[in-house]
Amino acid sequence: MNTQNTTTFNQAIKVQPAEVIYTVADKRGNHRVTVSVKGAYECKCHSFTLYGGCDHVEAVQAERRAQGRKF
Repeated sequence: MNTQNTTTFNQAIKVQPAEVIYTVADKRGNHRVTVSVKGAYECKCHSFTLYGGCDHVEAVQAERRAQGRKF
């Protein structure tokens, strides 16, 4: 079993601070705030890079915190 690939993948999905404010539209066309100034975080995974959102726990919690919602 190759543990090096697993370690590299786990390091790639760390949540890092961001300085950008933008919105992402869902399939229905409704906009949702993904990143705000107060709690600006983004996930460095492939999905977040392409679509501006992902389902990783850290990214979802940071998004909800930025919107003032409970997670």
